[in-house]
Amino acid sequence: MIVKKKNLIIVCIVVSISVIVASIAISAYVRKASEEREKQELMNKFNRAVDREYKDLEREYNSIVDVIKDYDYSDSFRWKYIIKLSDLVDDYEYRRVYADYGVSSVLSRIRSNKEKDMTTLKTKAQIKVLYGEDD
Repeated sequence: MIVKKKNLIIVCIVVSISVIVASIAISAYVRKASEEREKQELMNKFNRAVDREYKDLEREYNSIVDVIKDYDYSDSFRWKYIIKLSDLVDDYEYRRVYADYGVSSVLSRIRSNKEKDMTTLKTKAQIKVLYGEDD
C-alpha cells in the first residue's frame, strides 16, 4: 500500500486538530469539576459551622428554658431569663405574655413556639456564620 504525501498531510492535520480539541475539552471539564468540588467543600464547611453555632444557640436556649421552668427561683429572677430568652429568639411576645399572665403562661407559650424558636435559632446561626456577627 502506497500512501500519498497529500493524504498523509491531511490525516496528520485532522489528527492534530482532534488532539487539540480533545485536550481543550478535557481541560475545561477538569476545571469545571474542580470548581464544583471547591464549591461543595465551601458549602460543607459553611454547613458544619452553622451546625456548631446552632448547637451552641440551642444549648443556650435549653438552659434558659430550664431556669424559667425551675420553680425554686423567684419570679423576678425568672423574669431576667424571660428577657434573655426573648432577646435570644428575637420575640418580644414572651415579655408581653409574662407581663399580662405570668410565668406559667410563658411556659405554655414556650412549649407551643418551640418549633418556631428553633427555626429562628437556625436562621440566626446562619446569619452569624455568614456575616461573622457576634451578639
